[in-house]
Amino acid sequence: GGRSLISAAVFRKDIQDEIFDLQTPYKYTDATNRVIDSYYVQPDNGGDAQISGVELSLVKDRLSFLPGPLAGLGFSANLTLNDGSLDLIGANRQVVRSVAPEGLSKKLANAALFYEGERLSGRIAWRYASAQTQQLSVDGSGDLKLAAYGQTDMQLGYRLNRHFDLSMEVWNLFEDEQRFTNANAAKGVPNWYEGQRYGRAVWFGINCKY
Repeated sequence: GGRSLISAAVFRKDIQDEIFDLQTPYKYTDATNRVIDSYYVQPDNGGDAQISGVELSLVKDRLSFLPGPLAGLGFSANLTLNDGSLDLIGANRQVVRSVAPEGLSKKLANAALFYEGERLSGRIAWRYASAQTQQLSVDGSGDLKLAAYGQTDMQLGYRLNRHFDLSMEVWNLFEDEQRFTNANAAKGVPNWYEGQRYGRAVWFGINCKY
């Protein structure tokens, strides 16, 4: 029983004068005359860019072979494989280097297990993104790179009666961390490392319908 979906899609996108976040190193002198290596970020136009890939999806809305209430469980999964390039333009309007477009992950994946009962509903979902670049420098002296990361979220709902529903949502259930590297390809060493940990967030709600 239940319904299923299996799908596959191929896509390609060509972009002219792609806008990206340009990160430019500069030396900052503070009030004590100490010279500090820093960066400023501003939008800039690159050259031509293209993104292509394939997306695979699977959805099963009921696992009817399971006994009793467990038959209300369902499952979904998605995998996207991306490839792309962006030309970075120098002052003479010549291509300095070609890189992956800003924010493009080679691999994206999502998986969810959900339940739909007469009163109780729930969903736990996991998502993954492989490494990507968040900001770019023309010569490679300051590319902000985000390492591969995953995150798990959860939702629960309970129908009290035909008028009232209770809900709870948990974002970043396991408090996963994101790690950044400001990479200096020109010198072959990182400028700095940074880790960001976002705590678990929980929301409670009540919905009234008439």
